[in-house]
Amino acid sequence: MGDDPATSVVDADCRAHDVPNLYICSAAVFPTSGGANPTHTVMALAARTAARFLERLQVRGRAEVVGAAGANRG
Repeated sequence: MGDDPATSVVDADCRAHDVPNLYICSAAVFPTSGGANPTHTVMALAARTAARFLERLQVRGRAEVVGAAGANRG
């Protein structure tokens, strides 16, 4: 995880740098394996990623609605 595609595969929202709209919500985003079971951390990452995804979807939906309303004004 990170901001730099040269040193990380996904950003802080678990969104892949190189593949548009690909989200990786698993322990695969961890740079190393931990000594403890990562289940709770993976669940927290998945919940956070879902929340961010829904935020983006809602913003995009509002933009499409505003754009459609403007197009109807002709």
